Amino acid sequence: GGALLVAIFTIESFEVPLLLGGGAGADIFSTRLYYELNSASGALPSYGNVAVLGLHFLVLTYLLFLVYQMVALKAERQVTLTGKRNEAKYTKLGKWKWPITSCVGLLLAIISIAPFLILVWTSLLPHYLHPSIDALSQLSLEQYRDLLSDDRLIPAWGNTITIALIAPTISVGIAFTLAWIIARSRIGRKWKVGLDLF
Repeated sequence: GGALLVAIFTIESFEVPLLLGGGAGADIFSTRLYYELNSASGALPSYGNVAVLGLHFLVLTYLLFLVYQMVALKAERQVTLTGKRNEAKYTKLGKWKWPITSCVGLLLAIISIAPFLILVWTSLLPHYLHPSIDALSQLSLEQYRDLLSDDRLIPAWGNTITIALIAPTISVGIAFTLAWIIARSRIGRKWKVGLDLF
């Protein structure tokens, strides 16, 4: 079940396929969606192609989620109940304490700092280029000057903040209601799976 959830999250990921697959010329759904919406030639977005690709995403995700539901249902039948409370056991790392701490720190740095650095790198270029020595000559603050002189900047900030406040409130409200119905109501299993997919 965990592997299926990871597979769903992997299908939806964008940054890693763009970073690794772009240079290799790999054709990946998430990056294809991006390129269809943001043409390098400046052409209008191909909304029809985006809708078709999005539908493939939706169908694939739903199929994986249905398989996950079946796996989770079988797992519930194999749960062992015990009356004894299991105490948490801690294992001392000893000499491995600092190597493991270093590895975890490196992983966190890669996960949190690397995407930020790529974002800063891309913001200094007129179009996306993979980090390289040759691309250093094209770095400039021109994009920032254009942005700050754009009259649409302040309204864009206002719209973004409004959406950032309203969309999560509505989404969490709907998710909370559905979660309560799925967890607490006595409706049939098929209805619960259908609501979970929704």
